[in-house]
Amino acid sequence: MNTCLQCLLSIPEINFYFSNSRYKYDKITKNSQITCEAFKEIILYYDKSNKSLKAPDSIFRICHSFLPPNEQHDCQEFLRRFLSKIQEELNLNKKYSFPEKTNYKKIWEIYKENNPSVIDNIFCGLMRSSVICNKCKSKSDTYDPFLDLSVPIKRKKNETLENCFESYFNEEFIDCEYKCESCKKKTNVISNLYLDYEKT
Repeated sequence: MNTCLQCLLSIPEINFYFSNSRYKYDKITKNSQITCEAFKEIILYYDKSNKSLKAPDSIFRICHSFLPPNEQHDCQEFLRRFLSKIQEELNLNKKYSFPEKTNYKKIWEIYKENNPSVIDNIFCGLMRSSVICNKCKSKSDTYDPFLDLSVPIKRKKNETLENCFESYFNEEFIDCEYKCESCKKKTNVISNLYLDYEKT
């Protein structure tokens, strides 16, 4: 928990937003803001304590609401849950869907319209998953928002972050009985992941 909180505290935009209670002005939902208030308390305590971190009781109460106490949880699990709690408090939380056969720009516009939180603005990205039919070669795309990526790390000499990303986005042959919407046949598929972005 301390590791994740210190990482968040190193982001100036996060510090400014919560220490100045910007979430109260940006509030567009009726959700409670317990997690936002607890995070603000951490930031203010950290600023007044010569940059040493001792998490206040409020953050432990928040953590126990989404992570059962007396069980082991890793950093990534904590960070995902913590950021998700803030998202829940700041976003619209209304049902929406992405239209079929559309492009990244339209998908991203729909997502941002419904998820305007500071967490989404700083951390969120959009992953495109492409599945190619091994018989007719037709392609089907789906989009999924993400806050973090679990890239594989191989314990070998000269391993770099670039190598990890290359492995994560490598083309993958999947031996399965996928029913293609185009040719209506069951077949194996080739799967690819892409990080799309809007060209400016």
